[in-house]
Formats: sequence, structure tokens, C-alpha cells
Amino acid sequence: MTLAYPGAGYAQDYRPGQASSPPRAGVILSMHGGAGFVAGFGPEAPRGFALHAGTRMMLAASIEQRFGVDVTYTDLDTLNATQGESSFISGGLVLEQLLFGGVHMALGTMGYANVATGKVPFGLLMEAGWEPIWDGKPGPRIVYRAEVIFAGSLSIASSLSFGWSGLF
Repeated sequence: MTLAYPGAGYAQDYRPGQASSPPRAGVILSMHGGAGFVAGFGPEAPRGFALHAGTRMMLAASIEQRFGVDVTYTDLDTLNATQGESSFISGGLVLEQLLFGGVHMALGTMGYANVATGKVPFGLLMEAGWEPIWDGKPGPRIVYRAEVIFAGSLSIASSLSFGWSGLF
């Protein structure tokens, strides 16, 4: 079966589970955005509707593995009148893995800079979803995104994220 890495610009004989060679070009840019809900544990933790939008710049270690930087704006309580206190600009390191020709998994450590207070709590990012391997063209990405933010109280944001990946 001839498949190609999203945006790599070339095709090769690819079989899931088989050792793969690195793509010829290395920088992959992904843009994403989504919506979901946040559950807060603590008296001042945000609860409710959450939005996020951002970008990710990755280097390809192989056809199935990537690593890079994620920068995302996240609002954990968009329906609340006190905007800003639950808004974060996050940045961190992310590892991505593609399995079986399209199953997307990602794990990252993030710093969440609070827009209103300037505090920078620590957090974790986890993703699981679908990102097909296309014949040298940028492709869609649909993932479940979970963010765990340790900002004095624990907040867990669960959202559905849509995006587009490609070589730029």
C-alpha cells in the first residue's frame, strides 16, 4: 500500500507497524480550535463552557512520530462575566504518535500563563483522535483534547478539537 506522510510531498511503501524512514522535509504546522467543557475542583475553579485555538510546530522524527511546540489560547469559562481570570495562553512541548495509518495520540507538558493575573501554572495536555495519512497533502485532524491545569485548584478541560496539518 502506498501512503504518504501528511504534507511530506512524496509517497513511499508504508505498512503500519513496520519500521519507517524519516520524511525528506521536517517542519509540520498544525492549526487547531475547538470547544468543550471544564470541570473545576475547588471553590474558585472555573466550571462551564471552554474554547481554545492555537498552533503547533512539529519536527518529524519518522513518519509516525513528531515532536515540537504547541501555543494555544484557552478560555476556561467563556460564559462567565468575569472574563480574563480563566483565560490562559499556554505553551509547551508536545510528542505526537500516529498509529495504524491515522490514529492520533499526543502528550505534552504545558505552562499556562493567566491573562489577568500573570500567574503561570503547570499543566498536562493529552489528545486522542484521527489524523489520516494523505498522499503528500495537508490533512484534517479531529481529536479529543484533555487539559489538566494545576492553578491553585485543579481544572480539567475536555474538548473536541478540529484542525489542519501540513508541511510549510
